Order: sequence, then structure tokens, then C-alpha cells
Amino acid sequence: MNLKRACKYILVLIVFSLFPLASALTVNMKQQYQPGETLIAEISGTFLDALTPSQVYFYSENTFIPMIYDVGKIKDKYYIYSILPLRERNYTLIIKNAHYLDKGQEKYQDITRVFSVKGEVIPFSVNPGFIVTNQDFFITVASNSETQTVKSDFLGSSQTQDIQEGISKRVYFSTSQITNFTYSSIKFSSGNIVYDVPVAILISPVPPPVVPLVIPPITPLPTQNCTIHECQQSQTQSSCYDSSRNQTRSCTKNISGCWVWGPYTSLATCIQNYTCQESGSCIYNPSNLPLPTQNCTIHECQQSQTQSSCYDSSRNQTQTCIQNSSGCWVWGKPGNPQKCSLGYACESNGKCIYQQPSFLCPSTPECLAGQTEFGCYNQTLNVTRICEKNFFGCWVWSQYGNPQTCASSYICAGNGSCVKEQPVIVPPSVKLRFVESDLELKVFQNFKHKIELTLINTGQVDLEKIKINFSEFKSIMNVSPKEFNLDSGSSRKIYLFINSNRTGSINGSISANVGEYSTNLFLNIQILKYNSSIYQGSLIKIGGNTSLNLGDEKNCSELEGKVCSSNEVCNADIIYTIKGEVCCQGTCKAKEKESSSSNLLLAIGLIIGIIVVVFFIARLRAKKKPNVMKETLEKYEERYKPKEIRGNLEKV
Repeated sequence: MNLKRACKYILVLIVFSLFPLASALTVNMKQQYQPGETLIAEISGTFLDALTPSQVYFYSENTFIPMIYDVGKIKDKYYIYSILPLRERNYTLIIKNAHYLDKGQEKYQDITRVFSVKGEVIPFSVNPGFIVTNQDFFITVASNSETQTVKSDFLGSSQTQDIQEGISKRVYFSTSQITNFTYSSIKFSSGNIVYDVPVAILISPVPPPVVPLVIPPITPLPTQNCTIHECQQSQTQSSCYDSSRNQTRSCTKNISGCWVWGPYTSLATCIQNYTCQESGSCIYNPSNLPLPTQNCTIHECQQSQTQSSCYDSSRNQTQTCIQNSSGCWVWGKPGNPQKCSLGYACESNGKCIYQQPSFLCPSTPECLAGQTEFGCYNQTLNVTRICEKNFFGCWVWSQYGNPQTCASSYICAGNGSCVKEQPVIVPPSVKLRFVESDLELKVFQNFKHKIELTLINTGQVDLEKIKINFSEFKSIMNVSPKEFNLDSGSSRKIYLFINSNRTGSINGSISANVGEYSTNLFLNIQILKYNSSIYQGSLIKIGGNTSLNLGDEKNCSELEGKVCSSNEVCNADIIYTIKGEVCCQGTCKAKEKESSSSNLLLAIGLIIGIIVVVFFIARLRAKKKPNVMKETLEKYEERYKPKEIRGNLEKV
């Protein structure tokens, strides 16, 4: 093999070896955990739809396993935590119908990860396995074996807790000193066991101080209108109303020494065709032309128009053609030349020439202070924009004198920049839900079924007086318990007792309510005639997945129960076991035979029916039966009736 071919071969191997790294989805979790350990999984990827707790399931082989768990997002990563059971076996984590990008391709697909629970029980566990909050919080630490000394480290502060075996203790953390969004972790350690619990502190940005609006005292508008700029020294205590500017003007001396109507900060000159005389009066100069009829529509003019003028109606001023500081001819006043109009540039020939900026305006209005000398072109509006400060002091792309605000998702920071506002997501104070979702059950007519549900509280609030509402199923169901309390980070078993003497289907919801908060579980129950050959695995579906068990995780013999035959019925509760058995917790009794009274009535009915049928048949035959004696007599008379004989008698 020559060197060139060898290099190509190595390059191909390198490229293919990198393919697995190109996957857009990674689930960071261990393959083996200890019994009772807190599972904390980190999921990275481009998800097109948010992950929710209702998409997460835990299975062992074909059996649904209820656990305390939750799902949350911090920055661009999702986290799933779960308090694992003490039973050693293999488990599967399933995230159903995840919508994400994988190597640029859009996918709707289940994400599955297999892990095992083996070894000794973990010395301690933490609950929850991540925190997303905007207030003080706590994490519950549970000791599973002997007294544990657990140390917690968070943002430079440490705590130590001694927790006895079988006891849970809450470790509290304060956020009072945190002023901005903070992403960190809490390290819990005892011996060689360490948990890193992700924490996101969501603090709302402090709004700028509200500056009170100072409204100056309102004075009545002067009745005299400002018809010309000129006034007389004797009118210094008077004022006039300029309707074109909606301003009040007073009589003051301008820079040329003439008395004119104008504001104190911007004294007007004498009106066109008037000149300022040494006497301090604006005197009409008859050699000047009347007000120009040409309106100043744009800033640009030509050098040949230096003797011309135009009327600027927006300022109620006469403008003349003068050269500005850039060397271009524009309409303006001496000492106050204007720039070229928006979208125009001053060329070396002294002309303002329209130039569409090559830089396109971005989708958001924000710009930088260093871009004030540049323009951008807005294709949507077909206009040129410049970078200038808005009312709040931030730099934005806008038209002259009409600066925009920052984009809707941006705020104006103190440095004059529009910065993206950190969304404040405040998790609800109550986080109560059923572990199961979209439950489908097939139960048997005249059997008593016992179904086990799990309700979990993953919030930071201890809940009291939780009430279970099952009004849509009251005709076939009872529930225990109907009202109870549930501490933060704990679960409660809810038992459904189903018994129906009719077949059919019922749809509805069971809800757990506390105050104004409610969480619902959709339930579809199909009631069938019993058949012992029906495999129990087809009788329960949770979230569309078939489960072998929604009751006890033992088999029927371990529960000291029996599996009834098709000719028997159970006189007690039925539990679906981990082996898929329909296990009777009482006695299997033969189906009752019909009573003797009912048999007697049936026999009498049959006899009466037979008698009625025989009677009608006899009558029908009686109508059609011939008279035999009459027919015989008629034949006899016909045979021996005398007859006339003609001719000779011959021997017969």
C-alpha cells in the first residue's frame, strides 16, 4: 500500500469515527445505580417541543414502575431526577414522543435508556435532584443506613447535617444575596457518596427607577397671536401665541440687537424682507422679494440657487441655499447649515447624492454607538435608517428625530445598549401530579378490581386537604383515600375499587384538588365478560404503552390468591400481578345455576305452547277430513242400481 492510499484510508477512518459525535442528542446518566439512589440525568439537544413530566416513564421489563420524579430545564439543558426503588433489577427510562433535531433532521421518537439497580442500599438520597426557583428553597436529605453526616456546599457556603437512619431532614438555602440569574450546583457529600444538584436562581431584573413627571404650572395662552417676528421694546412684558409651533413667545432682543418674538433660548431673526436697524427695530426692506412660493421639500439645493430661497413651513422660516460644513449646498440659514437628507451623501462636487447603504438593517432595532456615521437599508420599508439614541438612552436604528425603542424582548441597559432580557420563569408553588398518564383499563363484569395509582408532590410546599374527585365514575368505582395531606417530595398511593354488573365503556377524568389547584388523570375503562384465557398484559395501557402490572409487584401465589377459571367468579378484590395474572384475593366460586322456580316456569310455558300448537293443528285437519261412510253408501247404491238391458243375453 503506497503512502497516498494509506493517508486516504486513515482519513476515512477518522471521519467515520467522528460520526457518533455529530449526534445532536446526548443523555448523560450512569448505567448502574445503587438501591434508593437519586438518579440525575442531564439531556442535551435541540428540542423543538419542550419536554414535560407526562412524557417520562419508568419500566422494568414490561411492568410500569411508579417513582417520584420530575423534569425541568435550565438554560439549554433538560434534567430528570428520580428516587430509585430499593429492589434490584433492570429498568428502562422512556421519554415518549420527543420532538428534536438529530444531525439536522427533525424527529418524533421515543428516547430510551436502560440502567440497572444493584448492590447495597445507598447511604443517603437527595430530593429533588434539581432546583429552578426565584426564592428561598430546601432539599430533603434522607438517610438509608445508620447515621449520616452530610455536608452541603453552595456558592461558597457550607452546612453539615447529622441524619439518623430512616430519617429525612430538610436543608434550607437562601437566595436573598443573589441579585442576578445564577446557574450553579449544590454538592452533597458523605463518605464516598457525592451528589451534584443543578440549581437555577431566577431573579427578575431590577426595573429602572420611575422618574416622577414634573408638570409645570399651566398658564393661560396669550390671546395675541404672533403674526410676525418683530416686536417693540415696549412689549417686553407681553407675549404672543405661535400656533405653528404651539408655543408662547415673548418680546426679547436677538443677537443682532432687534426686538423680536421668540423663546428665551432661541431668539428669532427679523422676518424675511426685514432688516435689523441700529434703532433695534426690524425695518421692512422694500428691495427684498416677498415670501418665496417654493417650499423646502428636501435639504439639498444647487450652487446656482444661492440667490434663491424656499419656505420651510415646518419652522415657518425662509431658507436660503448655503454650503454646509461638508461642502454640500443645502437649504438653511447662515450659521446653521443642515446635513444632506437621510439617504443622501455629500459628494466632492458639492452635491448631495442619494446612496442606498450597502449594510442591511438587522431584524431588531439595536445598534452600536460606533455606527452613528453609518446608515442601514430597511428592505421591508424601503427606507434608510441611522444609528441614534432613543428616549431611554439606547442606540437604535431609526429615522432622523424618530428613534425607536428596543425590541420587545430587549431592555435598555445602563451602558446605552439594548440587551436581551432574561426571561423570568417562576415555577408554580404547587407541583402535584399523578405518575400515571392516559390510563386505559379493561376490567371484568361482576368482578371487584383493585387498581393502584401514585400521586406525587414535587413542589416546595407541603399540601393539606388534597381531595380526590371521581364523580364521572361513581356508578362503578370507589376511591381510598378521598382526602389526605402530602408533604413536599413525597408520594401517596391511591386505590381505585371498580365493580360493574354491566358491560360497556366509560371515559372520564380523576382529579386531585388542593385549593384552586387541580391535576387530572384521563381514564378509559372498558368492562368485559370474564375470560380466563385473556392475557392480562393487554388489559392495562399507560400513556399508550402496555403494562403487565398496575397493582402489586408479586405473583398471585405470593399474595396467597387464586386465578379463577372462566366458570368461576371472585368474591373479593382482583389485583393485577407482575406476572400478568388476574389474582383473586378471596375465593373463586362457581357461577350460580338458575333457580328451580325459574326452571318450573319455563317448563310450564313450554307445555302450554305445545298444547296450543296441537289444538290448532287438530282443528285444521278436522276441517279437511272426508265422510267415509257416506262415500261407501253412495258407491254401493251406484253398483246395485237397476239398468236397462238391450239385445240378447249372453254368458259372461
